[in-house]
Amino acid sequence: MTRSICILMAAGACGVGHDGTTPVETPNKLGITELVIEQTTEADAFVVAGWSGDEEVARFALHLGLIEGLGAAGPELGSEMIIDVGGVRSRNISREMSLFRLDGATSRELAFAQIPEVSHALRAVNVMVPAAIGERAYTYGQCLGDMLLNNQTARQCEFNWGPGFQGHTVFVNASNVGILRYMNGPVGGGTAYGCKASDGQSSCAGRSCYYGPYGFSTPNMATGAFYRIEPDDGGEDTWGGTGKAIRVGYATDYGTETYFDDVSNGANPAGGDCCGNGGGPCNAGGSTPACSSCTATNVPLSPGYWDY
Repeated sequence: MTRSICILMAAGACGVGHDGTTPVETPNKLGITELVIEQTTEADAFVVAGWSGDEEVARFALHLGLIEGLGAAGPELGSEMIIDVGGVRSRNISREMSLFRLDGATSRELAFAQIPEVSHALRAVNVMVPAAIGERAYTYGQCLGDMLLNNQTARQCEFNWGPGFQGHTVFVNASNVGILRYMNGPVGGGTAYGCKASDGQSSCAGRSCYYGPYGFSTPNMATGAFYRIEPDDGGEDTWGGTGKAIRVGYATDYGTETYFDDVSNGANPAGGDCCGNGGGPCNAGGSTPACSSCTATNVPLSPGYWDY
């Protein structure tokens, strides 16, 4: 697949064309009655827009290519999801390029994504939409050291877990970027659950792994003036409105008190990776091998891919 560098929000960019309109028959709080779906021929760019009469109410855009903000030295290959509902816009970026999840979406955004006709369109490009509020039982708590890297403090770190699905950790990193990483296996993850495919069990090699050396996905990143992370009550100003999740706001909204503590005792070395020969974690401390000893000619090393 040739990687494009188009900007999804610009109509007509990179050969984007209308794939047609889809009527929305499901009643919804946004009043959307029609979808317009646009996609490049190689699926490097995908847009689904919700309309009510002559007004565009909501828009989801996925872009694969060189993404600004992923690399310290410049754009890196990855993915960008932009969601705009009622003029409130969010941008989330990741190095992941195959499977995309909206567990970190706001309640406002999920009001759009969970419309069945929208969810169906998103699944066609591997965007997974979580169940509606009340359909899952969630547990949340303070992050543990073995969930985190040892090279920086994870500010206001919270983990979120529920039966029958992989949970996630949410925190603010040293660069004031909101970080969401999906966990594989029981709370705490660990190398026993590391370097696995998206089903959490199958073997994989290098960047083809969905879960990295410590049992977490490559980070999803959202920039902004993040101030407080707290259990989500399903309000429209939340990031993670799928139950017991998190709230992200500004100092003027919530004062100075924080809900979750900073965690500075991360246990996992940065720079861990997944063996190119499918042999599991490497450069991950403990008894894991050096990545140079488990490479494969067609799977290059990817240092920093799993870091935040």
